[in-house]
Amino acid sequence: MNDSRKLHSSIIKKITEEENVSYIPFYESMYEILENSPRKSYCDFNILPMYRDAFRTLILGWTPDKVAIKNGWTYHSDGIHLNSKGAFVFVNLVVDYLKQLEFKAKQEWK
Repeated sequence: MNDSRKLHSSIIKKITEEENVSYIPFYESMYEILENSPRKSYCDFNILPMYRDAFRTLILGWTPDKVAIKNGWTYHSDGIHLNSKGAFVFVNLVVDYLKQLEFKAKQEWK
């Protein structure tokens, strides 16, 4: 799965370069964090745990963070979907990107 994500991210990055638009390196940042964190590995896809976790969130009203704790994940609720800690990684990347844009805009107006 990581090879597929890496491939798709590299394709997206290449397209952004060709189209001269910004690229926020979420995959690369999350990969680095996960490589340096003790964690449970997501090795193979199994549909039954996905249904179980859907039941936990949709029927029992569990938060993604509660599902993550139950499943032993740090940044995901089910090995795929982000919990709040994983979402903060994404949010921080976007905030950093927006701050860079703001800085550049201020420099251009001087």
